[in-house]
Amino acid sequence: MQNWYLVRMDNLDADDREGRQRRLAYLAAEGAFLLRNLVGLKIDDDKWASIFHDIDELMG
Repeated sequence: MQNWYLVRMDNLDADDREGRQRRLAYLAAEGAFLLRNLVGLKIDDDKWASIFHDIDELMG
């Protein structure tokens, strides 16, 4: 898993504002996925859609 994530994180340059936004959006999406699917946090479909809507808005 570490190698899989290292490959993806290498593409997330944070040299500018847009790069930092992409990195933050990626990490937010991964965090939500891990909380829901590995931790078992109950997130209903409406809240799930709302979370990813917010992440999309972050990306502009």
